[in-house]
Amino acid sequence: MGHLLPEDSIKGQIYFDLGLNDWTFDIDQTTGKQITSRFREIWKDYQGAKKKLAVSMNKVGEIHNKSCKMVQKV
Repeated sequence: MGHLLPEDSIKGQIYFDLGLNDWTFDIDQTTGKQITSRFREIWKDYQGAKKKLAVSMNKVGEIHNKSCKMVQKV
């Protein structure tokens, strides 16, 4: 997940909000070697990565539900 460019604004922040800090990098300042290293870390602990993703997706669900409730009130 590469971002952190000024035009990304709030969209770029969501990865941090979802707890994916260590899967996030500034694409303009990251080498192919760094990206490969990150993917290898994920591959080495694939089950842990899947659990981490599940936690993040639960957060997405919570945000979605909260947003839908707010819209219903309008």
